[in-house]
Amino acid sequence: MYSLSLSMIYALLGHQLFYEIENNEDRINSVIDYYKDILSVSSIDVLSEIIKKSSALDPNERYMGHSLLMDDLLKFIDSIISEPEKPFFLKFIDENDANAVSFIQEINENGLYISVNERLHSEHNSINAKLASDNYYVFSSFLSYGRKSLMVGEVKQKENLEVNEIKAHHWILDNKTPLIDITYNVMNKSQSVKTDHYDVQGLLERLHLEEKATAKRNLPRVPRQILKDYLILLEAEISYLKSQAFSINYSSFNVVSKNEAEFKLVIDVTTIDDVKSLVHRSRQLFRKGDTITLFIKPNPKTDDKEQVGFSVDFNEETSFLSVREFPDTRKDEIPLKGTLYEDTSMMEI
Repeated sequence: MYSLSLSMIYALLGHQLFYEIENNEDRINSVIDYYKDILSVSSIDVLSEIIKKSSALDPNERYMGHSLLMDDLLKFIDSIISEPEKPFFLKFIDENDANAVSFIQEINENGLYISVNERLHSEHNSINAKLASDNYYVFSSFLSYGRKSLMVGEVKQKENLEVNEIKAHHWILDNKTPLIDITYNVMNKSQSVKTDHYDVQGLLERLHLEEKATAKRNLPRVPRQILKDYLILLEAEISYLKSQAFSINYSSFNVVSKNEAEFKLVIDVTTIDDVKSLVHRSRQLFRKGDTITLFIKPNPKTDDKEQVGFSVDFNEETSFLSVREFPDTRKDEIPLKGTLYEDTSMMEI
């Protein structure tokens, strides 16, 4: 969280302000001085608070979660784009739309409801938004080519809406807050905005950011999917444990006593350290009351395995590995030569 906050500061302030100013009041004063002719007083206040929390030396004074930082960033964006005195320009794709004039009158009186889609417009690859007022609904609108106005699709009266459009219209009115106290002006499609204007692009990007943060697909996944992903990771971990487990070929074995046998290992320079490591680990576990179990596969073509015991002794001169708790009653079932494996089943639990 701390790293994320500091990265955000770097993006906002750039190299010089980020690195050459220490985490103190001089940093805040430098920011205010740098932005005083660009941002409003309210915007600078919000930005200053974000910087204070993000760079606080005391961890208890920093942001404690991503959502808290996101809330303040959205507040900062709101403070920048909130300029009700500037006109909000709209351009209608169909300039002869019979409902356009009534729609503009209504949103100037009661405000405009905007619902931004999480996915970008398939044709324009831009943010797509549905618009609504008390009596009108627009399925699609998007940022104009000049990025200073809103291109508006067909305006439909609520009496002429399809069933799915009625549901969408009601949902927007019930769940969104109208953008009020703003002057909405209409422009021809061929005209370009040359006067000071409301930051339409900033508004759509802010709404899109908020929609992505709260969209259903970005919420925690259902337990079934979480479990599925967990099992995939678990299987990969088990596969790794098995690939790293001890295994070595033996050329013969002898039963030494009722519950002990010696396996003649096929030793070379690449396997001697593995054997010593096994015995060392096994001794450590044995002192704690546990063991590393060894097994063989009577039939290498199947998954059947036969436990042969555990080992804490190895004679490097003779290459004999001493195995305790050997099942002497089943010695005839064990191949005279084969491979010893380390049992990883307890590590897989």
